[in-house]
Amino acid sequence: MKSTFRILFYAKWEASDEAKMLPIYVRITINGTKARFSLKIRVSKKIWDAKSGRAIGHSHEALQANRYLDSVVTRINTIYYRLCEQSEAVTHQIVQHTFTNYAEIVVPNALRILFCSNQSPHTPQGQLHSTA
Repeated sequence: MKSTFRILFYAKWEASDEAKMLPIYVRITINGTKARFSLKIRVSKKIWDAKSGRAIGHSHEALQANRYLDSVVTRINTIYYRLCEQSEAVTHQIVQHTFTNYAEIVVPNALRILFCSNQSPHTPQGQLHSTA
């Protein structure tokens, strides 16, 4: 059975704060059903491009945000394809649950990412520990 799978990043403009920072969300679509959740990061309004779902420019903030978004895409793709190999029915809820349970996002002053070190069948040995 063929499955459709997409990942989209978007900002909630109405939830911006007084510092003009936008909260970034991810939407995972599998076979027409969607899961949405916050990545718990904020990006400046002036660098967020809604059409591409990415930060624009070469500023430190834009590069760091885009690196983080790339890591999220890689992580979600890995989870999705591993689940596809293990079972026939992969849903958006399973992918979202797996992602949110094994990735811990810490955002104190700037974007700082720390991946959880919990080992599971879905987490490869020697999971990445990095601050981007």
